[in-house]
Amino acid sequence: MKIHYISGSSFPSEVSHTLSKIRMCQAFTEAGHEVILTGINSDHKKTPNEFYSLKGDFKISLQKMSFFLNNYITRKLRIRNLFNGIFQLKKTIQFRPDIIYSRLTVLELFFVPRNIPIIYEMHSLGPFGKGIFYKTLFKILLRIKNFKRIIVSSEALKKILKNHINNIEVVIARLSAEEPIKITKQELERFKLNNLKGANFKYHVGYTGYLDTVGLRGTDLICKIASQSSNIAFHIVGGKLEIVEHWVDYAKDWNYNNNIYFYGHKNPKLIPFFLNLFDVVLAPLQLKPEARAPLGANMSPLKIPQYMAYKKAIIVSDLNAHREILEDNKTAFIVNHSNVSKWVEKIRVLLDSKIMREKMGEACFKEYTENYTPIGRVKKILHEININ
Repeated sequence: MKIHYISGSSFPSEVSHTLSKIRMCQAFTEAGHEVILTGINSDHKKTPNEFYSLKGDFKISLQKMSFFLNNYITRKLRIRNLFNGIFQLKKTIQFRPDIIYSRLTVLELFFVPRNIPIIYEMHSLGPFGKGIFYKTLFKILLRIKNFKRIIVSSEALKKILKNHINNIEVVIARLSAEEPIKITKQELERFKLNNLKGANFKYHVGYTGYLDTVGLRGTDLICKIASQSSNIAFHIVGGKLEIVEHWVDYAKDWNYNNNIYFYGHKNPKLIPFFLNLFDVVLAPLQLKPEARAPLGANMSPLKIPQYMAYKKAIIVSDLNAHREILEDNKTAFIVNHSNVSKWVEKIRVLLDSKIMREKMGEACFKEYTENYTPIGRVKKILHEININ
C-alpha cells in the first residue's frame, strides 16, 4: 500500500510530535508499505535522517518556506498552511497514494483530492476544542473529504469524540515505541564514562522527553523530589536549549544536593543508552485540563511505551491516560501528581529492592510486546480498512 503522511510540522525539530510522526512513517515502512512524509523544512543544520537517526527507508519531501511565509504574522493568519496545502497536493498527485495519513492538520487536508481515503490521528480534541471557527471548519472537512477512520490513543478520547463524530469509525491504537536495541556492557560503560553526569552517585533516576516552561511535564516536581533525595542523581534528558536554560535557572533553588542534571535534546539513538543506566524512570506529567483535552493535556504520553520496552521500573503521576495503560503496583507506581513526599517514598521503595525493580520491568516488557510494538499499532490502524 502507498501511504502519504501529510504534516504541517517543520522537520527536523525537538518538538515531540515530530518524532511521533517520524516513528509512524517508519512503522508503516517496516510493515511493508511504501511511504512518503511531506512537511516543512525547518532549515536545521542536520538532515531529518541525521537528527532522528532514521533508517532511511521511507521518503521525506520538505518545502522550504521564505521568511514572508514563515514569520509570526503569516503563521497566525495560516498563510503558511495554505501554501503547505498546495505543496502537499503536488506531492499527492506525483505519489498517487492509496491512503492519506495525517495528524495536526486542517487547512492542508482541504487540498486532498476527494477520491483518496484519509486516516486521521488525534491525541486530543484538536479543532473541536479551538472554538466555533475551527470546529465548524473541521466538521466541513470531515463531511466533504473521504475520511475512513479516526485514530486515537486512549479510550477516554474515543468516548469524548463520540459527541462530535458519529459517522466515521474511531479506532484505538495506543502509541508504540521502537523495538529495544541490544547494548553490550562495554558499549554501556563507554557511554557512561563519556556522557553520564553525576556518575559518583549510587543511584540514577531519569526522565526522557520534551520539556515546556508551563510545568505540564512536571520538571519542577523532579527538582523538588531531588531536593529531598541526597544520594540519588536525577537526570533530565530532552528539551530545547532555551527551555533547558529556564529549568536550569529554576533548579538552582532546589539543587541543595548538586544532584540535578540537564542534558537538553539528544539524538533518539542515544536515549536507549540513558535508559539502560537509569535505575528508575519518571513520568511526572501534570493534570492541566483545557478545551481541547478536558481530561488533561497529557492524554497521549509518548514516553511510557519506550520505558516499557527497556524494562524500566516506572513511577507516573495519577492521570487517566496513565491508568489506561499502566497497573498500579504491577507495571508502575501511580502517585498523586503533586505529592512530593509520596514520589520520594516510592523512588526509595524501588531503589531498596532490585528484585522489585526487575519484576516491574519484566511486567512492563510483557505489556509492551503484547500491546505497544510499532507493527502491532500499524495492524490496528489498517485493520480491514476499505480504501475504495
